[in-house]
Amino acid sequence: MEMTKNFQEYDLSKQPSNLKKLKQSHKERLKKLKSAVDEDGSVFSIGEEDRIYFRKKDSRQDICLGFILVGERNLLYYKKYEDEANIFQKTQAWSINYTIFEQVDLIIYESLKYSYVIPKVRAEEFGQVFKFSGTEKKIYVPIIYWDKRRILIDPTEQRRRNLFGDTWYELLKDTINSEYMSKIGNWIRHRRTETIVYPDEANVFRALKLTHFKQVKVVVLGQDPYVDGSANGLAFGFKVRTETKNGVTVKKTPKSLDVILKEVERDMYKGFHLDFDESLDDWAEQGVLLLNTILTVERYKTKSHEGLGWQRFVKIILYELIKDENPKVFMLWGNDAQALFQEVFDKISKVDGFDFSKFSFIHLVLKAKHPASDLYSANQFGTTEPNFPNTFGGNAHFSQANSFLVKNKRKPIIW
Repeated sequence: MEMTKNFQEYDLSKQPSNLKKLKQSHKERLKKLKSAVDEDGSVFSIGEEDRIYFRKKDSRQDICLGFILVGERNLLYYKKYEDEANIFQKTQAWSINYTIFEQVDLIIYESLKYSYVIPKVRAEEFGQVFKFSGTEKKIYVPIIYWDKRRILIDPTEQRRRNLFGDTWYELLKDTINSEYMSKIGNWIRHRRTETIVYPDEANVFRALKLTHFKQVKVVVLGQDPYVDGSANGLAFGFKVRTETKNGVTVKKTPKSLDVILKEVERDMYKGFHLDFDESLDDWAEQGVLLLNTILTVERYKTKSHEGLGWQRFVKIILYELIKDENPKVFMLWGNDAQALFQEVFDKISKVDGFDFSKFSFIHLVLKAKHPASDLYSANQFGTTEPNFPNTFGGNAHFSQANSFLVKNKRKPIIW
């Protein structure tokens, strides 16, 4: 039974399993898995066709648990075929063998109808580890934190699920399938035939796809994508670009992102210079929703899609995030982000009767100038002395966010 070709989010079909060509770090992980012994003395092994086996102590029988696969970005995947009744538990959770989970990056359970997928970072955030008498240690993850996808599905729905991610699609499907979103999509497709539009079609909703709804811990509101082709679908995140100066190739960081990362260094690392993943994918995968208020832009034309209707869609997203009672931090940088957020908050408080005191108890709102504002007050050396709230620098939003998350028993962000 092969992985369905429609499962594009993790797209295992592009890189079939080939454990012989793994990089050294993966070889070490597989070596540990091959020789692993759980607390009850049960052992694991990897056999033909990359099958993983489990043998209980004092038994001669090897039980095939599933497969180890190599997927996109050279990540390790554990995949298991199951009967639907075995996967779905009355506890609304699944049980994953803890020993396997320590060594792989993503777990897939597949039945005849559905694929169930969970990345390690999400399972670590929301899973609970249990030890049962006479069995190996296991990790339980509630159903709401898995991505559940039909294998046989309408192609249009499948495409939209691939763009938005399953959890956001389920939450927003009435909006996603609405006439006004269809008009936005048709207009942008037409513009792409006449000019260059950023980001690529597959990355327009990438901020949602990378950050599961219930996983959101921090919301950063941006403006619109970079206009030079470096937009990757995440607010302030960018595709790595290089330029050559005097024969030396250097990485070219967008100036607004540079301001943000300098504040992270100042706030979290006592000013030490660090080499960040400037795509910001690692932030997104930890629960930082990096959402622009305008999701597309034309080449070299800032705010060229301002009147298209994206703000309406983003306000619906904010509405759901605000009303959700999982504690989270809203970082509002600049007047546009603050005004949009205020519109949503006013609607919730006035129309829905949402209690402000309840909101402030659940969530934390942090405000600052837009990072780009520091560029206009730079001195002759191109730097701006931090003087919050007159500057973005010095706002200490990152340490405040982590303190709030820890206080509310949520895992802090590794900025």
